[in-house]
Amino acid sequence: MHDECGDQEKVLHSNAVGCITQCLHCEDLLIKVENILYSTNIKSYNSLLKILYYVKENIEDHTVEILNKSYILICTPNDNINLCFSAKDFDLLIDLFEQSKLMLEVNQLFS
Repeated sequence: MHDECGDQEKVLHSNAVGCITQCLHCEDLLIKVENILYSTNIKSYNSLLKILYYVKENIEDHTVEILNKSYILICTPNDNINLCFSAKDFDLLIDLFEQSKLMLEVNQLFS
């Protein structure tokens, strides 16, 4: 994650849309989804997960048509940064975050 951390990280979960890893030194997370790379702490990760759950619960309000195809639009807290996924990739994204969250909880129990 950071230069001082080295290369020690563990994969929390990966699937066809991306992977989430955790640094063994600083415990920050690296989220790689398609061509997006996002380094974050656990608090921000949980905030992003809440956004994903909100979008999932209100999927109709977040579905847009772009070039005659349907996409799920995710508005992030960052100015002018919105993410867009096909329905299939959005399901994979939810799975990626849910499985990673479970692994974080399991790892916390064992530490």
